Amino acid sequence: AALGDEIMIQSGPGAWSRDNALPPFIPENKLQARASRGEARLPKKWSRELGELLGWVAGDGWVSEETPKGRHVPNYTIGLMYGDEEKKLLAPKFHALIKEWTGLDGARVERNGTLAQYYRSALFYFLRSLGVHEKNGLEKRVPEALWKAPRESVLGFLSALFTADGTVNISRGVHYGSLRLANSSKKLLQDVQLLLLNEGIVSHLYLRRKAGKKLMPDSRRRPKLYACADQYELVITRSSRARFLKEIGFLTPSKQRKAESFESGLSRGPYRESFTTQVKTVSPAGRADVYCTTEPETHSLIADGIVSANCGEQPLLPWEPCNLGSINLANFVEGEPLKGKFNFKRLSGAVELAVRFLDDVIEVNNYPLPEIERMAKSNRRIGLGVMGYAEALVKLGIPYDSAASLEFAEKLMRFINDRALAASEELARERGTFPSWKGSVYDPGAACFRGEARAPRNCARTTIAPTGTIAITAGLQGSGIEPFFAIAYTRYNANALEALKRGEAPAESDVFFEVNPLFKEAAERNGHFGMKGQDLWSRINDNRKSVRGIPEIPAKIQELFACAHDVSVEFHVRIQAAFQKFTDNGVSKTINLPNSASVDDVRGAYALAYELGCKGITIYRDGSKAQQVLSLAPAPAKSRRRDPSTAFGVSSEYYQVKTGYGPLHVHINYDERGPYQVFTNIPPLGTEISALTSLVGILLSKYLAEGGDP
Repeated sequence: AALGDEIMIQSGPGAWSRDNALPPFIPENKLQARASRGEARLPKKWSRELGELLGWVAGDGWVSEETPKGRHVPNYTIGLMYGDEEKKLLAPKFHALIKEWTGLDGARVERNGTLAQYYRSALFYFLRSLGVHEKNGLEKRVPEALWKAPRESVLGFLSALFTADGTVNISRGVHYGSLRLANSSKKLLQDVQLLLLNEGIVSHLYLRRKAGKKLMPDSRRRPKLYACADQYELVITRSSRARFLKEIGFLTPSKQRKAESFESGLSRGPYRESFTTQVKTVSPAGRADVYCTTEPETHSLIADGIVSANCGEQPLLPWEPCNLGSINLANFVEGEPLKGKFNFKRLSGAVELAVRFLDDVIEVNNYPLPEIERMAKSNRRIGLGVMGYAEALVKLGIPYDSAASLEFAEKLMRFINDRALAASEELARERGTFPSWKGSVYDPGAACFRGEARAPRNCARTTIAPTGTIAITAGLQGSGIEPFFAIAYTRYNANALEALKRGEAPAESDVFFEVNPLFKEAAERNGHFGMKGQDLWSRINDNRKSVRGIPEIPAKIQELFACAHDVSVEFHVRIQAAFQKFTDNGVSKTINLPNSASVDDVRGAYALAYELGCKGITIYRDGSKAQQVLSLAPAPAKSRRRDPSTAFGVSSEYYQVKTGYGPLHVHINYDERGPYQVFTNIPPLGTEISALTSLVGILLSKYLAEGGDP
């Protein structure tokens, strides 16, 4: 994902664990003795009450550690704090639960209207088995066992945590309400975000206060300067706020009633969530195991609340991994530039070597799960593909969007597919066929037999992947089987994209202007077609980054250097189908549409791909994302424009002002940042004064929308 990319997030309840059993816990010492006497009955299953206790410990609880003199084993204390309403309703409830589960009465201290309960090590050891640790507040996390807990226990945790550390924030003036959870542990709030998302509840995380010194009352209620850590806040608004109140709620009536009162006062109900968000930062996260999976119905899955899709070029069975490699076609064209010949003999040797290499990968690979290893070695699926098709065509003198290109694509991929199958069968004679051969499409005795008995080492051999990164590494301008994106184009790095997102002009060092090396070479051989080099690049840049339509450039050169947006939608699909015809797995190909493309254009591309036998298709309309890595458009100028669609909610106020021309009607729309739209009118409509007052409202609205100070 790139900065600014829009991604979908979970929009409804997800799956929760159905296993009610708690993690194993063996009581020791005094707790074991109390359990044997029947004084302690430790729970064996999850419950909402247990979730609530964990939530209160995470919110208004703490763990302390003290090692008495002369001992090596520390004593642990679990502390729980309660305010006025909480000590009447919740303190007796949690005390009764802890007494029943551990046999502990604990100690209690009340001071300045606040009640504290203290419980010794037995409660700590039990809660530690669920993931509660003796860490400081900045390192608090959701207890590890809760990630595998059933729904009711998780909702109990969230209810108690929001009751302890949450607030109901109501701004009557702008009709804006939110549920907020404050904490110094950013990771705890991020964990809570994920739990909420699995219930279809969207929240936003903000840094509200940076670390520093702050005056706060001490134990005697006297002001004292304390060091404060960063303070974060999780905010729930819109329809997510209503869903929280319905499904989770607060444990104390006062907060619940306050929130429900606001909700019931909304005449049109809460604003709907968009369930989309944008990538704000991309940070290195180190190395981790990667798992492949397939969801057969929607071909998508939810990971950490984000909706992701299966890859299009490699259909896989459950637990089956990708094993891909690509051959650079441009390296097999020999002879005079733009009039070269393709060396199929050398390609044959490369295919044989690549098949053996990919089969070796299956053997030497370290697998994260035994199920993945079993499936990889049972089917031995590999995916040998190509890249640099556009470069190869230019070297051969074949225009990308021509009948000759379609003919060469079929000839080329048939050759690679046949040689890959032959190489796989040769390997099978040496190492054996893939273990799942019996009952496969190659087995004459199988119901799915396709009429040709073969005995390969690998169930499938060919795939055409996007090859974006490896194509750049190989110095190619055309990745996979794509045409050139542009002959001269702008490339933004991550810093530039971040600047564009902020509405700022990117630094020149973060923006790259590139010229296709093959075209540059052809232009130099032809004296830049009567122009200076920089003038030629500028002409191309101003001509949609394309050479087509520039009269100084010979027609033959224009035909050879087709760009993605020079190629018709139909031909994009047909070139993909030509490769798919002789590819075992899928083919990755982007069908580039202009910004003006209609819904019917997209529908037509999908229909044609289906008719021609493509296994997958990717549509991209230029400019459909606010920022894109490869761009045909110049960098936008700095803007302070406000986008109302990013607001948490919208409210409106109406005023009637008496004037010498009659009543002036004023409607002002607000979001949480203030006014952003103004409508003004003096009746009757159609008069000069009515038109002028309406114009004032329009001008004010445009001023506010551009970031003007109210």
